[in-house]
Amino acid sequence: MKYVVVSASTLIGMGLVFEQAVNEKIEAGYKPIGGIAVVHTSEEARVTFYQAMIKDDKK
Repeated sequence: MKYVVVSASTLIGMGLVFEQAVNEKIEAGYKPIGGIAVVHTSEEARVTFYQAMIKDDKK
């Protein structure tokens, strides 16, 4: 399990596969801010994280 810090707008703006997008951004030197995500390979975990981050962004 990997823990990464990202924002919903960053993830949604990438338009790429969840894990690949996050890892590429971190490797490219980006330091996104927002909630802490547990990165799983299941679609359900991805959807849950998107929903949680969207709620978090609207605070």
